[in-house]
Amino acid sequence: MHRHRPIHYPLIGILTAATVLLTAGCASESAEPSTNPIVGPDTLRPIAFDAYAYQYARQNGTRSAAQPWEVETRAGNIGNIGGIDDLAKNGFGVFAFSSTTPYAEGASVPDMMYNEKVTATTSDNSTYTWNYNPLKYWPQDYMSFFAYAPYAKVTPATGIPTGDKTTGITALTTNAATTDPTVSYALDAKGQNVDLLYATTTDGKAITDLTYQQPVKFYFHHALTKVCGEASDGMMVVLDVDNNGNITGGISASTTKVTVSRILLEQVGTATDKTTSTVKRSVYTGATLNLHTMKLTPTSTTTVTEGIDATSPVRHLLTASGATETGNGTLNTTIAEPAGNETAAWDQLPTGVTTKATNAYQTESAPMLLIPDGTYPVLRVTMTYYVRTQDANLESGYSNIRHTIVKECLLSQPSAMGMRYPLTLRIGVTSVKLDGSIDEWTVSHSTMIWDKTTQTWISGPNITESNPSNNDTPYL
Repeated sequence: MHRHRPIHYPLIGILTAATVLLTAGCASESAEPSTNPIVGPDTLRPIAFDAYAYQYARQNGTRSAAQPWEVETRAGNIGNIGGIDDLAKNGFGVFAFSSTTPYAEGASVPDMMYNEKVTATTSDNSTYTWNYNPLKYWPQDYMSFFAYAPYAKVTPATGIPTGDKTTGITALTTNAATTDPTVSYALDAKGQNVDLLYATTTDGKAITDLTYQQPVKFYFHHALTKVCGEASDGMMVVLDVDNNGNITGGISASTTKVTVSRILLEQVGTATDKTTSTVKRSVYTGATLNLHTMKLTPTSTTTVTEGIDATSPVRHLLTASGATETGNGTLNTTIAEPAGNETAAWDQLPTGVTTKATNAYQTESAPMLLIPDGTYPVLRVTMTYYVRTQDANLESGYSNIRHTIVKECLLSQPSAMGMRYPLTLRIGVTSVKLDGSIDEWTVSHSTMIWDKTTQTWISGPNITESNPSNNDTPYL
C-alpha cells in the first residue's frame, strides 16, 4: 500500500486504505478533499481504502487512552472509539458483495470480503497506512461495501466470536448468509461496554453499487445512545446555592467543602411520553444492527425491580482514584473524596464541588451506553458525598458528614442512535437534583434542547426545585 501526502483540513487526518470518517455529526464543519470517482471497472487495480478522522470536538481533540482490559478476549474492545487512533489500533470489519445488478438483499453472499479486518500503522500520528490481507481487486461488476467497528474476530461459518460471546459484539451474519450483514450486540452488566459504530457514505446512505472508485469512503456513526462521558460537558457537578450564599440545606458555601466518593448511574426503565404514569420498569440490554439499512432493532430485555436497592444491568460507576471498588471511570481529583487522607488539615483537602460547575470525570475507561428505542430513558443516580464544615472547636477543625442520595429522573428527550445525554448534578447538603439534556454525540456546536418545564422528577427526596444560574437553562 502506498502513502498519500497529507492534506491539512481542520481536525482531519488523511490516511491510506479506506476513507473512514468518525462522524462529528456535521460534515459541513470541516472540508473534505474532492473524490471524483473514475468510472469503469479495472481488474488490475486493488480495492484500496483511505481514512479521514473527524476528532471528537466534545473530547477536545484528545485521543482516548488504551484501557487496561483492552485485550482480544472480548468481541470488540471495551471503551470509546474517540478518534482515528482507536480505529487504527482496534480495526474495523468490512463486508463486500459483488453483483451484476444493483445490490438487493437475498441476491448474493459476501463473496469479496467477509469481516475483513482493516487496521493502520502510523509513524507521526497524522499520516496512516491502512492495510488488509489478502488484497482484493475490482471486478467487472458492481461492488457494495458495509462496515462496522470495532473489529470482532468470529468463526466465518457461524458468525460467533472466538472470545467473549455474551457481551459486546455477540454475533455477525455468517459467510454463507444472503441477508443483509448484521451485527448482534449486548451491553455488559458491569458497564464495561464496547462502543459500536457503523459506516455510511458521507451523506448517510449505504455504500452500494460502486463501479471502480478509489478510494472507497466510509463515514462512521455511533449506533447506540451515550450518557455523560468525559467530554467537557458530559457530567457536571455544582453546589446548589440559594440567594443567601447557603448550600441547599442551610450551610454557607464559604465554610463548607463537599467531596464525592461514588456516583452510580443506572437505567431503570423507560417512558413512552413525558409523564410518570407511562414508566415501564424494564430496559433493553441487546440489539441487532443492520449494516445496510442502518437500523438498530432492540432484542433482549431485563425487568428492573423498583426500589433504591434494586440493581440494573445498564449501569456506569465512577469512583475516586484508589477506591477498592472497580468502576468504569474515576472522579475528577478536584472534587473526589481523598482516599487515605480523609482527616487531612482543611487546606490540604481537595477544593471539592463549588458553585462553578466542574466536570465529574478524571478518566473514562468505558462508556455508559443505552439501547436506543425512541422512548424516554429513566435514570437512577446513587451518589455518595461528604460535607465538611469548618468548626474551630473540633480537633480536626471541621465536622464531616457522609450522605448517600438516590434520585430518579425522566430525561427530557427520547433516545436515538448516535445521541448523548449530558447531565448536571446539583448538590445540596441533603439533596441532589439533576438537569438532563440531549445532543448529538459528536457535534461540536449543538443546541441544548433541555427545557426546565418538561424536566420531570419521578421519585426521591421531596425538595424544592431551584437552579443556581437563576435562569431556565442548565448551569454549565
